[in-house]
Amino acid sequence: MHDLEAMPARLEAFLATVRPNDTAKVHSYELMTGGYSRVMGRAEVQWSNGVTETLVLRGDPPPEKTMLVTDRDAEWAVLQCLSKVNTVAMPAALHYDATGEHLGTKAIVLEFCAGPSLQSQLGKLLASDTPADDPRCLSHRDAFVDTMARVPQVDLAVMPTSMVRPANWDSYMDTTNALWSQSERTLVESNPTMRYLGAWLDAHRPPPMDLVLQHGDLQPANILLDPIDGSHRLIDWEYAHIGDPREDLGWYVVYSASSLPSLYGPDPEAFLARYRQRTGTSELQVNQATVGYFSVVSAVKVFSGLVAAASAMGEGKSNGVMTMYNINAATIGHMNFMAGCNALAEPLDALRSMHQQMMASA
Repeated sequence: MHDLEAMPARLEAFLATVRPNDTAKVHSYELMTGGYSRVMGRAEVQWSNGVTETLVLRGDPPPEKTMLVTDRDAEWAVLQCLSKVNTVAMPAALHYDATGEHLGTKAIVLEFCAGPSLQSQLGKLLASDTPADDPRCLSHRDAFVDTMARVPQVDLAVMPTSMVRPANWDSYMDTTNALWSQSERTLVESNPTMRYLGAWLDAHRPPPMDLVLQHGDLQPANILLDPIDGSHRLIDWEYAHIGDPREDLGWYVVYSASSLPSLYGPDPEAFLARYRQRTGTSELQVNQATVGYFSVVSAVKVFSGLVAAASAMGEGKSNGVMTMYNINAATIGHMNFMAGCNALAEPLDALRSMHQQMMASA
């Protein structure tokens, strides 16, 4: 996907295999900025019937540039299933080079959406010093919460049979919390903070919830705005999985702390009240303490990927610029996670006790 001269012909040949009754002419191809873990390309295509369209290609970077490892086969399966329902709006997933034979790497071909990202629009408000209670900020907050609330409403019966379906909440948390210590054991150097976090999460579990679909990286940079009505289209489903519905909430708290402006920080109670209203969840289940807990839980996959990439760089197996950048982020993450654990222990224990009393009296 990086060979700008070769890609037009390669894409034309690939499109001929998926639409054998049409002929495609690729007029331009360029790499796109903004892709954090994947390589993104944009192509202008004209078909033999005169119709033109813009396509987006999403593939894997070369191994030595890989910062986070995810599975394109799994992502394609998720996109195919989601396209059959209208629960969450997203760009249409059109084609897939499952072997990389045609496009140089496994690559998903998507519909192009012309609108800006929600993050870019929020950045403009931040640059203009727009206050958090401005109607434009509140409108973006409410729309973002509504989009977030749609994901757990997807019927799991339509999702890929290959997607892991945990037996119950406790077994899911056993597996998820264990990722901290499991990931730490693969590093070239010991990281006791990661072992501590896994043990702390096990010792302070909040009241359980039913397991649902989670996007895994639900943040404004992964939401495109329709240029006409501003409606949301959710992209980048590489971390989609079945898990606790508070994970996407927790991950957004982590993300928004470093990607301002935060739609959560100015008024967490209003944010969570709308989420509860949209999802039918209770205040015992969804509150600032449980969201704080899942900010640590949800970070394990990305954080483990970052430190694994740094470990690979130490062994001379990786040389990505983003890996160097994220070494600093990992250090800050250590401090933030430890501070969060210290502040959350007491309120989480109180919530768990309340839940146990309710179950005993039921």
